[in-house]
Amino acid sequence: MFGILNSQTGDWTDGIFSAIWRKCCKKEGEYFWISLNGPVDAVWIENLNTVLDDNKTLTLANSDRIPMSKTLKLIFEVDSLENASPATVSRAGMIYMSGFSAYGWRLMYKAWIKDWPADVQQLLDQTLDASGLVDELYKQLDIKFRPVFVGPQLGVFRQFL
Repeated sequence: MFGILNSQTGDWTDGIFSAIWRKCCKKEGEYFWISLNGPVDAVWIENLNTVLDDNKTLTLANSDRIPMSKTLKLIFEVDSLENASPATVSRAGMIYMSGFSAYGWRLMYKAWIKDWPADVQQLLDQTLDASGLVDELYKQLDIKFRPVFVGPQLGVFRQFL
């Protein structure tokens, strides 16, 4: 994720995260959001502690230190924080969203369209809600597709929106 140091040659190869981090920090004036989702792994989340503290600097195993640009933001979408240390949890702002069964997709949908023009709201209500399209979409996803990563249904719906 962060990169690997070849012990024989001493060459460093950036991982996916450090490569994206470098690109985002080089572009001045552009805003970027890096989204990390899935289960929290104790190793990679601890490697982000220097990013999450006041330094806001990514420190790599090859001693590279890449400061976070003012236009870069990180968002963590995690299922649980079991493997995160209290230090990591205390450095991040948290928003808790309960699973699909607690609220359902309609509450998220209503918040999403509240500022849209009335005629568009009516069209979307007829298409998504009254027709049962979203409920059918969930059934078809379960029947026809085998997801690689099974996330909460509200997350799937948010991506749909």
